[in-house]
Parts: sequence; structure tokens; C-alpha cells
Amino acid sequence: MKIFKLLILLLAVVSLGACKKEEVGFYEGGDRVHFKKLTTNTNASYNENRAYTFAGKGSLMTYDFVLPVNLMGRVAATDRPIQVEVDKEKTNAIEGVDFKIGPAMIPANANEGYITITLLNTEALETVVKTVRVKVAESADFKLGIASQLYTTISFYNFMVKPVDWETRMRIYFGDYSKVKHEFILFQLGIPEINIANGVPEDKDNHIYSGSTLAYFQLRLRSKLDDLNNKVIAPAPSDPFTYPLKDEKGNTVVFP
Repeated sequence: MKIFKLLILLLAVVSLGACKKEEVGFYEGGDRVHFKKLTTNTNASYNENRAYTFAGKGSLMTYDFVLPVNLMGRVAATDRPIQVEVDKEKTNAIEGVDFKIGPAMIPANANEGYITITLLNTEALETVVKTVRVKVAESADFKLGIASQLYTTISFYNFMVKPVDWETRMRIYFGDYSKVKHEFILFQLGIPEINIANGVPEDKDNHIYSGSTLAYFQLRLRSKLDDLNNKVIAPAPSDPFTYPLKDEKGNTVVFP
């Protein structure tokens, strides 16, 4: 019996030692970074595609697209830069002309960081969709994290794209579609796009909204437009519209 207990004790010590070696090995392998999922659904796979439109933003000429990054490893007492590379084979935007790579780092004492891509509003965006695909790269501070979360693709343009569910589901909240109405919605709500949650949970980070949220937007937009049309309130300095608001065909813009 004593021999049996001794064997059990020895096995436990060996097992504990192996675990400690494995834990140390993880950190000895270096701290790692990868792009963060932009969804509240933990079961969803990573989606690398992002989009931004300058349409409806008035005279806005630049936009800082901030991409959140996760750290796998230990936090540090100082800021650590993240190395960023452009996938030129899948990028039609020109660095320095259409976009710039801005600050990219894991801040001190943090387990999350960011990569900033500054988008530039050029005349070409009125007719062409520009795309930039960036990758988290190895550096002196970081190795690569989860392989499926190393890339992000940003598509950007300066025209309106009609949401695919407008006629089937969004029309009951916003009425007939027009580009001017679409621009007004995005400008007043301060969001780059708007979509309805069709068979998926609401995901505000990715601008996918439930019916109840769209109903709230409907009331808010209708009230705001009435006040602007009737000069109850003055337009914001950056407001690009003329009131009473007409669409591109000369029809009065209304919300149900």
C-alpha cells in the first residue's frame, strides 16, 4: 500500500512539472497578436471584411479606421508597436494616395490594442471601390497569433449601396428607398452603414440592428427631419443637406 501511494505521489509530481513546463513554454514562445472578432456571437467565425463609405459624411476627407487587436501572452509596462504589412496582391488602393497606415500598438498594461488605417477621400471613390488588405506581421515584440485572424480587408468608397434587405424588411421602417434618404439616415445616426438582423442576433458593432432598434431609429429620424424641414432647429455645421429635404428625383423625403 505504501509503495502504491508513493507511485501516485511521484506521478502527481511529474504531471505537475509537465504542466508547469507547458505553461512556461507558451510564454517562452513569445507574445502573439491577431485581429479581434467584431461580433458578440462567440461561436461565429472571424470575418475579415470591413466596409466604409464617405457618402453622407459632408466634407469629411479622411477617416481613421481602427482595427482592434488581441494579445496572447503577457502585458508589458510599456507601449509595444505592432508590425503591419499590406497584402499587395489583394489591394487595389495605393498607400499614400488612398490610405495611410497610422498608429499600431498594444498599449502599456493592456491585453488589447489597435491598428489604425487612415482612409483618404479621393475623387476616384465616387465611382470605384478601393480595397486595402492588411496583415499582422511578426516583429521584435510579437509573433503571429491565431492563423485565421491575421488579415483584415477594408473596402471604401464614396457612394451609397442599397441594403439587400431594404425592400423586404427595412422598408416598413424607412419607406421608399432613395440615395438621399440613405445618406440622411447614416449622417443623422453617425454610422457608416445600416442593416437589419435577418435570422441572426443584433450585432451593433457590425451595424446589424434588430427590428426594435430600427423602429427607434424610425421615430428619431422622422422627428429630426420634421424639425429641420420646419426650421424648428438649425442644421449642424457639417450637415450637407438642403431643407426641406428632397431626394435625387425631386421627391419629398418622408419616413412612415
